[in-house]
Amino acid sequence: MRSTTKGGNQSSITRSLLKETPNFAGVSPGKAAVMQICGDTSYCYVMHIIHSGIPPSLKSLLEDPSSVKVGVGIVNDAFKILNDYAISIKSLEDLSGLANHKLSGDSKKWSLASLTEMLICKQ
Repeated sequence: MRSTTKGGNQSSITRSLLKETPNFAGVSPGKAAVMQICGDTSYCYVMHIIHSGIPPSLKSLLEDPSSVKVGVGIVNDAFKILNDYAISIKSLEDLSGLANHKLSGDSKKWSLASLTEMLICKQ
């Protein structure tokens, strides 16, 4: 996990990605199934939370307000985790605003797929 110093306080930044179980026509959306957590560019953890649930150490990290969780559409991911696992994720930072500022200048709602396509010019 990368730590940063902000006004003398120690905080950390964690990138995350959430995937849910497949959604079939006429079937309600599935429960969040896979969570990816990256502490820095050296390593990422991919957890199949649909089978094991969210372990106490991960729950603690997600609820820790001193650890900033960043991602594209991360507010939606946090809402999904709240609904599926009753865990309230604290300190969220959505990267869509930064992407708009750096890439398009327009107010666009990004997804991870659309941002990746824009950056590497592949679908």
